[in-house]
Amino acid sequence: MWRLLCDAFGSKCDIDPVTAAAAMAVKKADQDVADKKSNKKILDEFSVGMKLGETLEEKVQAFNKWFSESCDKEGAVHAIEAAVLPRYRIGTTTTEDVEEDEVYLQVPLTIIMDVQKARNDPDFGAPLSEFNEKALKNRDSFTELLLYLIDQRFVKMQKSQFWAYLSLLPKPSDLDVPSLWTTEEVVERLSPSFLAPQVMNYRERMVRSYQALLKMEGLSSLFPEGLLTFEKFRWAFIILDSRSIWWKSERHLVPMLDFINCIEGPSNPSRVHSTVLDDSGRFAVTKAGWDFKAGTQLFENYGQPNLIYFQYHGFSLTGDDGGNTHDCVHFELNITRDEGQRINWDSAADVIKRLRLRQQAISISCLNEASKIPESVWLFLALKMNTFDALRDSDELGFPTRDGLQFLVRMISDRLAAYDSYTSRHIASRKFIRSEEAILRNLKKGMNEILQKDFDVSAADEL
Repeated sequence: MWRLLCDAFGSKCDIDPVTAAAAMAVKKADQDVADKKSNKKILDEFSVGMKLGETLEEKVQAFNKWFSESCDKEGAVHAIEAAVLPRYRIGTTTTEDVEEDEVYLQVPLTIIMDVQKARNDPDFGAPLSEFNEKALKNRDSFTELLLYLIDQRFVKMQKSQFWAYLSLLPKPSDLDVPSLWTTEEVVERLSPSFLAPQVMNYRERMVRSYQALLKMEGLSSLFPEGLLTFEKFRWAFIILDSRSIWWKSERHLVPMLDFINCIEGPSNPSRVHSTVLDDSGRFAVTKAGWDFKAGTQLFENYGQPNLIYFQYHGFSLTGDDGGNTHDCVHFELNITRDEGQRINWDSAADVIKRLRLRQQAISISCLNEASKIPESVWLFLALKMNTFDALRDSDELGFPTRDGLQFLVRMISDRLAAYDSYTSRHIASRKFIRSEEAILRNLKKGMNEILQKDFDVSAADEL
């Protein structure tokens, strides 16, 4: 799937293959998932610390009390509360009318989990610093926050100041996301989509990260022996990648804000969620994207394509949900060894510079409309087809061409054949796959219309 630039030149390259150990770990994770689905008696690591028999409603009630008291203590605005919602598990509802652009939430920094909390924690900070010196060398904020999340959830548990929040975070059994599926499930549910290999790469990256962490010196000073299992590591990895809120180039786990679900706004779907730290540095501040009546569910627009929503959150937005104007289909173009050997790379230096190619002779785009295909795609196709010199001379380099459009139409036609034979009954996956298929068909139709209009390709010659 991946072809490096050096491979295009015909030389040997290392493509960071998955190690045999990583492959075995992925296989073991697959078996663990299969065992749980077969009702085998496996210790549920994620029930540790939970009150026996405590319901989700009771946890939400305890969280709202903790959050409200924390906000009131700091004088922070909080016009929403967490609620158990059948479709979403947990969401948020307004406690008063909220108008567009109104600040409806100020989360005190004192209850936000981030790397600074980890480093300054009176119990965890010192061993984390020692671990950094021995193992990480250069500080890695993702790993530090991941380790802190595991410490607070599985070591401190109810003694953690964040417990009311942590106890509501979904367990693996609450999640239906591709990174927790078996390999067979990924293939069966996602095989027509480029998301399938992305998910496999993501799973393998988690395994490699876990294996590397276990080899690091000083880890024993952070956790009791045997506590840091792959299941806990994978859970924390997924939580950080799916629930983090970013500001000042750092990720944060933000109670309450974390529970807000996603749809696009009714009046301005291009407006996306934004949370910033206020001037005082005391609060993470969020304004409403549109109006909400008291007692209704409050949403935010994450502003991402379904590819991202489905990989990290397990949902996609389609017409039934109000649509997703940010949706697009992942495209990868590469240069084969034979194509690379035909290219005059010295003459192509300006194209390579404009494409910002480094090691990989690959173009990755997310496309949704034929008329909005970015310049980078046409530049890469000119390189791949070895037409960049002629197109440069005619001032057409970086613009749509007949050959480029026809290549993309053939590529889409080949992809659509896989969608035509898709048979998975997994409801969420079918919804995602059909949304991709609709975009592909629209792209193909639009490209054929451009071929007819701008390049005089008759309907009979369409691909």
